[in-house]
Amino acid sequence: THPQLILNHLIQTSPFHGSTTRVFDNEGSAYVADDDALWMADDQSDALFEVDRTTGALRRVIPQSAFDAALPVGGGASAGPTRTEDLEALAYDANADVIYAFSGSTSATPTAFRLTRDANDQFQVQSWQPLPSEWTGAGWRAADGRTYVANDATIRTYDFVTNTLGPSFSISGLTKVFGLDFDDVTGDLLAVNNKQS
Repeated sequence: THPQLILNHLIQTSPFHGSTTRVFDNEGSAYVADDDALWMADDQSDALFEVDRTTGALRRVIPQSAFDAALPVGGGASAGPTRTEDLEALAYDANADVIYAFSGSTSATPTAFRLTRDANDQFQVQSWQPLPSEWTGAGWRAADGRTYVANDATIRTYDFVTNTLGPSFSISGLTKVFGLDFDDVTGDLLAVNNKQS
């Protein structure tokens, strides 16, 4: 009646297995099942890392320059470094096959980035939307097909295409949220904060 977790294996990130590349401050992660890939956001190098979930090998890096060059939805100026200095959270939308990356407000302007697959089936930074505030956690919920974002005790839905946030809600006793995810079967919210998970 009380399931227990057993450590399966560790993924080394300082440096990645077989590499000299390392993550300095992993702020967010997302899993892409079709690729068996774990994505990590490093807010110190302002880059994303794609890692083989089984071997821990680094597959590739999407550098800050790729985020800097992204254009906003509807056209306009590229994002530039003021929007890419603090990558905080990631969410993978399995229905749309899209990764969302959220930058925070530490030395940056809060921004949502969308990554889509290119002709070689590789995720690339495709566009961005401005945000009114930072979100330190993000996750996609299969049960309703929505992306959720969190900061401190506030949780909301977020729609990238319309750049709108849903009504805020919170869970009693849950504050300082750093990460969100959802159980694919039950739809239950899983959250990590600075004290417990």
